[in-house]
Amino acid sequence: TDHRHPHQLGGDADGTELGIVADVTDKGVPAALVMAMLLMLLRSEQKSGGHPGPASLLEFLYRAAYDELTESGSFATLFLGVFDPQTSVLKMQMQGIPPLFFESVM
Repeated sequence: TDHRHPHQLGGDADGTELGIVADVTDKGVPAALVMAMLLMLLRSEQKSGGHPGPASLLEFLYRAAYDELTESGSFATLFLGVFDPQTSVLKMQMQGIPPLFFESVM
């Protein structure tokens, strides 16, 4: 478990704060590498400023990481929140990469 002040997680030039809760299948080094890749993609894309909210940021992440995760057999679930302290508005989005599929066995 990692506990850090929101300013250490990420922030944008407009004063918003980024918070992420994520889980990756597997454990140990393989899971840590997948998590590092996802965080690097999110942070670099957030700093580019091309996304108006968490939904578009996660859509970018989905497109960027889908092939790598499916080829490795990994799965990630993410909660992404963008908090604006000036307006006290929290925009949030949840996603699984790749998405879950349910199949009936009956």
